Amino acid sequence: MEISEMTKKDVLNLTYDQLLELPFEDLLKLAEILGVSPDELYEIILNKDLVSASKKVESSFESPLSSSVISHDEIVESGARTIEEALRLIPGLLIREKTNGNFDVHIRGNDNLPPYQMLLYSENSITLVMIDSRPVYNYAHGGTFWETLPVDIDDIDRIEVVRGPSSALYGPNAVSGVVNIITRGQEDTKLSVHAGLQGGTQNTAITNLSIGKGINHKFSFRITGNFQLMNRNTDKVYVHKANGGTGGYLSLEELDTIHDPYYPSYYVFDPADDVYEMFPDPRKSRQRYGVNTYLMYNVNDDIAFDLKAGYQNSEVISSTMGDNPMSVVGRISNTTYIDLNGKVNGLHAQVNLLNGWQDIILGDTGFKVDIINLNSNLEYDIFLGNFNLRPGFSYQLASYDDLPYLRREGQGFLNGKRSFITTALSLRADYLAFEKLRFIGAIRGEKFSTHENIYISYQMVTSYTLNSRHNFRFVHSRANRGPFMVDTYADYYWFRDERPDPGYILFNGQKNLNFLSMCMMELGYRIKPIKKIQADVELFFSKTRDFGALYPDSVNLNGAQFGLDRPWVRMTYKNIDLESQQYGITGSVSFIIREDLVIKVHGTYQQTYLKNVIPYTQAQTIILMLEEAGSDTVTYSSTNFTEDREDIVNRATPSIFGSLSVQYKPTEKLSINVNGYFYSKQEFSSKYLQNINDPVIIEPKAIVNLKIGYSLFDFLDININTRNILGAKQEFGYMDDIGAIILIGMNFGF
Repeated sequence: MEISEMTKKDVLNLTYDQLLELPFEDLLKLAEILGVSPDELYEIILNKDLVSASKKVESSFESPLSSSVISHDEIVESGARTIEEALRLIPGLLIREKTNGNFDVHIRGNDNLPPYQMLLYSENSITLVMIDSRPVYNYAHGGTFWETLPVDIDDIDRIEVVRGPSSALYGPNAVSGVVNIITRGQEDTKLSVHAGLQGGTQNTAITNLSIGKGINHKFSFRITGNFQLMNRNTDKVYVHKANGGTGGYLSLEELDTIHDPYYPSYYVFDPADDVYEMFPDPRKSRQRYGVNTYLMYNVNDDIAFDLKAGYQNSEVISSTMGDNPMSVVGRISNTTYIDLNGKVNGLHAQVNLLNGWQDIILGDTGFKVDIINLNSNLEYDIFLGNFNLRPGFSYQLASYDDLPYLRREGQGFLNGKRSFITTALSLRADYLAFEKLRFIGAIRGEKFSTHENIYISYQMVTSYTLNSRHNFRFVHSRANRGPFMVDTYADYYWFRDERPDPGYILFNGQKNLNFLSMCMMELGYRIKPIKKIQADVELFFSKTRDFGALYPDSVNLNGAQFGLDRPWVRMTYKNIDLESQQYGITGSVSFIIREDLVIKVHGTYQQTYLKNVIPYTQAQTIILMLEEAGSDTVTYSSTNFTEDREDIVNRATPSIFGSLSVQYKPTEKLSINVNGYFYSKQEFSSKYLQNINDPVIIEPKAIVNLKIGYSLFDFLDININTRNILGAKQEFGYMDDIGAIILIGMNFGF
C-alpha cells in the first residue's frame, strides 16, 4: 500500500521491522499521519497496545502487570502450527507437547499437583483462557481443551498474556494468569481475502480461509474457516502395568489379547471389547475444523458493537482425564458459540453462550456430556480527572448433563443434569499521580450456588514510570478457582467383579470444598537503554493452598450392611493440607541488531517447595487403610498419611525454561526465522508409579524450528517450515516421543 493511502490503523499494524526498512522521509510521513515524532512512532510500534492487564488500552511498556503481547505477524513468522505452540514466544509460559499438535500449557508452573495422583492433576486448571474476553473453560474437570477453540492463527490479531493472579479482573479460575486471544477486525471497505495452506510429514494438513469486507465506514464483516489434521508417529498407547508390573507401549492388537481380569487392576471395562471404540484411529493425533462469523458496527470511538458466532468439531488423542489404564485416550467435542459485545461511552457489556457436547474419554461410559455455558458481564467507567473507577457485575451459568448418553442411571459421574451459578460484584480503581506514579486496586466478591460463603479476590498494584526508559511495578494479588462438575457432583459406584479387593468403590463429590487459591507478590522492572533494546525482568513469589483431590474417605471390611459381600471403599473429593510455595524470576530482552536482524530471548528460573505432602498413591493409601482396619470400618484422615517435611521440591516443573527467536530478512522478499524453546530436567509423579521414589524422568530438551519464506508476488508467498529438527524426545510423562515435522506452505492474500 502506498504511504499516501495509509490510515492510522494501517500505520499501527506495521511491525518494528517494517519501520526499520523505510527511508527516513517515509518514516516522517508515517509519523505525520499519527501526529507524533519519528522516535515516538518507534515507541508506539515496539510497545503494542494491550487491554488485558488493566482492561483499558495502554502500551505494553506501561502495563502495570507482568504482561506480554505477540502480534499476528510474529506468530505467522515463527511458523507455529497451533495457538498453543505460538505461546512459546511469550515469557513465563511452560509449553510441552504431549502428542503431535496437542500441548500442555502452564503459566510459571505449579503443575502435577497434588503429586502421586491421576494424570488429570497434571492438567492446568488454574489459568483462564479467553477469546475476546469470552471464557473458554472446561468446567467438567477444570482447565482448557485447546483443540476446542474455534479460531486458528489466521483469525488472531494478537495474544495477550497476564502472569499472576487475575481473578479480581476476570473472575474465578484466573489463578496463575490469563491468556486472552484477540481476533482480527476488518480495517477498511475493501474486499480482503486470505488463504493459507501447509502440508507435510505425519500426514499434516493445515488450511485457513478468511473473507472480509467493509460495507461502509461503520459496518463490516469477516467470515473465516480453518482445518487441521495431524498424525502421531506411532500407533501404540502407553499402558500401566503392561508387563506384569512395569508400564509399556502396546499396539491395540497386543492390548486386545489381554483377558486376565486381574490385569491391570485399574480397568473399568473389558479391553477386548472397548479398546477399539476408544481408539478408532490410534495414529490420528488431532483433527479439527472451525468456522467463525464476525459482524462489527463502529459508530465512533465511544460507541461500538460486535457480534461473533462460530462452530467447531474436534477430535484428539491426548492425556486421559479419567482413571484409565492407558495414559492417552481419544476425545471428541462438538460446540457452537455466540458472543455479543457492546460499548456505549463508558458502559461495557458482554454476553455469550456456548453449547454442544463433549465425549471426554471416547468409548468409556459416563464421560459424554451435553454442555451449556452462559457468561455475562457489565462494567461502567467513571472518570474524575486522573481517577478512574470501574464497578462491574457478572453472571455465569455452567450446566452439564450425562444422562442422555448412559445405558442405565448410575453409570455416569453426574447421572443427570448438574449446574452451578456464579454471581459477582467487582470494583476497580486506577489513579495516576504526578503523571508518573500509578495506583491500582481491584476487588471482586463471588457467590457460588454450591457454597454459602462469598469468595474475595483482590489486586493491588503500584507502578512508577521514571521516564520513557524506566518503569517499575509492585503487585500483590490473590485469586481463587471455582467449582468443577466432577468435584462437586460426582455420584457413582464401581463394581470390581473378579478383581482384587476392594470389591466395590463408591465415588462422591462434595459441595463444601474450599477452592484452591493463590497469593502472589511480584516486583517488576522494564528498561529501554537505547532505542533498539528493551528488557523486562520480574521477581515473583506465590503461595498456593486448598488443593483438592480424590482420596479414600473410608474402608469397610464388611459390606453386608450395604448388601455387599466384599470390602468396599468410599472415595470423596476433598481438600488436603498441601501447600505450594514458588519463587522465581523471568527475564526477556529484545534486540534490534540492525535493520534486517531482530533477536528476542526470554527465560524463567523457578523453584517450587511443597509442604504437607501425602507420599502415597490412592492405591497405596487404600492398602494401608485395609491393613489398619482392625474393626469393620476405618475412616481416612489426611494427617495420618501426611509427610511433614517442608523442603520437598516439586520437580514436576522444570527449574529453567525459555525461548530464543531470530528474525533475519536479507532481502525484501526473503525472510528467515529461527526459534527455539528449551526446558531443564523434570520428574513426573503420578498414581501409576510402582515406587514414588522412582518418578518418570523427562530429560532436558532443546527444540529448534526453522521457517524460510519467500514472497513471489505481493499477493503470494511460499515457505518451508521445519519443527523440532533436533530429533524425537518425550516432553510429557507417558506421552509420545515428539520428533521432527517438515511442512511446505503457501499464503495467498489481497
